Amino acid sequence: WGAGNLGALGGGDRHGRLVPEKIEALADERAVAVSAGCLHSLVITDDGENSPLDRRWRPRGDVWSFGSGLDGNLGHGDRKPLLEPRKIEALKGQGVVAVSAGG
Repeated sequence: WGAGNLGALGGGDRHGRLVPEKIEALADERAVAVSAGCLHSLVITDDGENSPLDRRWRPRGDVWSFGSGLDGNLGHGDRKPLLEPRKIEALKGQGVVAVSAGG
């Protein structure tokens, strides 16, 4: 919820939201971490093969980004904004455990 400038909420549009909503593009994914910046957001998903209750757990999924790509901050090799989440292919299989979208 909040301002939807440049697609930062991932809902497929630039509209703000007053309450939380499910991101339909990630409906089949299991989100385990989220970071929201002013104009873009990042999500780590997990493939569900292991359990976060195990202290040795590490996400084995993908990193997704959406919102403003102004400074290349979405990780897709360009500066295009994204209104819906897209996997960051460069991070596939890297075992990313945390992300920070910054200010």
